[in-house]
Amino acid sequence: CDCEKLSCSSGWKKRRYIYICPNAQHGCTKKFFRNGDVLYHEKECFFALCYCPAPKCNYMGVYNDLKTHYYTNHKDTMNEFVDVSSSGERIEKVLVIQMDRSGPLVAVQFIKEQEGFYLTVKSIAPSAPGVEECSYDISYSYGGKTMRHGSSEMKKVRKLCFKKPKRDFMLVPNFLIGQHCPTSDIEICIGKPKKDDEEEEADEEDVKV
Repeated sequence: CDCEKLSCSSGWKKRRYIYICPNAQHGCTKKFFRNGDVLYHEKECFFALCYCPAPKCNYMGVYNDLKTHYYTNHKDTMNEFVDVSSSGERIEKVLVIQMDRSGPLVAVQFIKEQEGFYLTVKSIAPSAPGVEECSYDISYSYGGKTMRHGSSEMKKVRKLCFKKPKRDFMLVPNFLIGQHCPTSDIEICIGKPKKDDEEEEADEEDVKV
């Protein structure tokens, strides 16, 4: 942190510490007089580094740079499930959706466990004001049966984690999984958050995969 000297009427001089955001080197200009305010700000700083969701890619950068990086370097694997890892019955895959160079990065995680497979949908972004908000609806169909899960507010994360999810997920049990690859039976619709008085139907800006 920086500090500055302040003169008091008694003649004594005291120091007032100015705390700068740890992301100052990435463009953040916020300054604070209390360390606690910095810690709170870090959780929603727009310039916090985000990590590329592409497997085996070590790139990390600020939100807008990450979107450009992914569109430029991983466009060939966009909109399809890509293998992340496989060990025994556990299989991890990820599908990343991005409609254009400046569009948000949406990651659909597929995690196969003994009991079935889990699906989660997340936006790779900082939890900062001004970042695009998205809604989603994801479904899986097999044998005439359909499971569906959705949310009007997509969770934002700066880095993907492939631990078994504890919330905001859909679990498809084994008896609904066919012999072929189940990812071909998954459909996802991404759109802007809908207000209570809006219709449930997808508008023209929604994206289906």
